[in-house]
Amino acid sequence: MKTSLLPYKIGLGVIGLITLIFLIVVLSAASNYKYDSELNNQANLIANRLNNYLNTHYYGVPNSLSGAGITNVPNGIAYTRLSFDSYKFCVNYKANSNGFSSTQVEQQLLSSSLGNQSTATPLQPDNSILFIGSNYHKGENCQLIKPYSFLNNQPYQNQTSTSGI
Repeated sequence: MKTSLLPYKIGLGVIGLITLIFLIVVLSAASNYKYDSELNNQANLIANRLNNYLNTHYYGVPNSLSGAGITNVPNGIAYTRLSFDSYKFCVNYKANSNGFSSTQVEQQLLSSSLGNQSTATPLQPDNSILFIGSNYHKGENCQLIKPYSFLNNQPYQNQTSTSGI
């Protein structure tokens, strides 16, 4: 009575194929996550530098990021000057993010266990500063920014009064 090993070989082949497919999907997702994480970090650095630039230079938004002294901009980040007092900043992500951070969870658990029962809601960003959050969707995420000093179509004047007293 000889049993055939063919069904077992087919079964193991199917399990191996499914394992290979899952491995490819997981590695692809990990690659996208790593790319998006690095891109988000770079976007935050650029946003901070651009906001600082606009807080100290009151003669309009720069024509380009290099005009603000920002170099080595990744391909997934785009800056477009729309007018003297506004610009568009876009980041193109490969996957969705919900902003989950294990560090945030740990901090929330510690603060709640220590009795910190703050119910204040976080400040919501407006369109006068560039803010790169940890929540984003797959594809292009753009913000139209009109810096605070230009909100009333009047650039901030950093001048001293020279009235004749």
